[in-house]
Amino acid sequence: MSLEKMASFFLSETPRLKTLMKIPPNGPVRVRIIDDYWTAIVPLRVLLSLWDNISASAVTQEAGQMPYLDLDCDIYLIDEELDRLHGSQIVDELRNCGFAGIIACIGQCDKTPEGVKYHFKTKTLIGSDVGITHEFVAFMNMLIEEVLRDRMEEPAGDRRGTSPKQLKMFLPPR
Repeated sequence: MSLEKMASFFLSETPRLKTLMKIPPNGPVRVRIIDDYWTAIVPLRVLLSLWDNISASAVTQEAGQMPYLDLDCDIYLIDEELDRLHGSQIVDELRNCGFAGIIACIGQCDKTPEGVKYHFKTKTLIGSDVGITHEFVAFMNMLIEEVLRDRMEEPAGDRRGTSPKQLKMFLPPR
């Protein structure tokens, strides 16, 4: 898909998309995308940038290299079929590092990695197909709802896997 077609798509669809988007009320929801193709990352970043109170960043995974894993985010969107590395290896590394947020697979794969309960299979059509883009918005709304639910339910004394920055949002103001 060309950048011109994608831009045209988002220009025409933005008003409708904005009406479908769940807006996180209490602080930004931080999303990190790991994929090996910028052509997959760009439409996801553009779409996520339309959300109010969503902060999105992306990493283009280099062939066979473990990307930098930022534990200070709420949602990871990880492509399972990376170049000489599987998303499941990244999922394992995140869990070993104590990441307590949501991990979702994006893209086609035969099997969703163990411990990952969310999977969006048709990312390549985001930004060109209205129905698929709306499905992704619904998918993200579901993930956002879980983040908000986790923030509300987390016991005050349980901070395992929480970064210092994340911890600040749970502390009372001075």
